[in-house]
Amino acid sequence: MARASQRGQAVTETLLISWIMVIFFAATYQLFLVNNTIFRSMTAVHAELFQLAFDRNCARNDDACKWDPDNGSRVDWDKQTIPEIQLWNVPIFERFGLSDTAVSRDGHGATPKVTKVGAGPYYPICIGGFSFGDCLPFSQSP
Repeated sequence: MARASQRGQAVTETLLISWIMVIFFAATYQLFLVNNTIFRSMTAVHAELFQLAFDRNCARNDDACKWDPDNGSRVDWDKQTIPEIQLWNVPIFERFGLSDTAVSRDGHGATPKVTKVGAGPYYPICIGGFSFGDCLPFSQSP
């Protein structure tokens, strides 16, 4: 016949193991949520980035078609433009500093992330080959 102290120890051990399992499964689920959010946000940002770059790939003589390495295609990571950056948290981890803007901020948490790529045709616009005789003057539209 088991004594009362042994039954109390078994209950305590069972509760401790249960809490450890709850924390482990919550941490595993939170890692899944972070990984899924990062993948979805990067996919959405790159889709938007390449759409903007494709729109600049033209042969007209206006500012919308000229090569711009700084602002050719620029995507600011904010919730209005890219709603996929919203990070869902397991409530048990919110008090430890995991915020819903962790994906959309830089490493220091101060400024929003920006992804940019140079876009637009580079001057001169050439039809083909390596000679400069078949290049379009930049002042003409095809």
